[in-house]
Amino acid sequence: MGVFRLRRLIPVQYSDGHVDKIPSPLLNTLIETHQIISFKRKEGWIVIGIDAIRGMDHGQLRGKERRRH
Repeated sequence: MGVFRLRRLIPVQYSDGHVDKIPSPLLNTLIETHQIISFKRKEGWIVIGIDAIRGMDHGQLRGKERRRH
C-alpha cells in the first residue's frame, strides 16, 4: 500500500452520549481514561465495564463468558 495506510475507524459513544468514529490506535486510551462508554466491533456494540475487552484489566475479563466449552 505504499507510504499511506488506511486506518480503521471505530464507532464509539462518549460519556455524554455523542457518537463518533475514531482511529483504532486511540481506542485503548479512551477506554483507560473513561472517556467512552461503548464502542462497536463486528459483533455489535461493546459496553465498557459490562462486556469482555481483550487486554484490559491485566487479563481479568469482565462480563459473560462467551466461549464454548
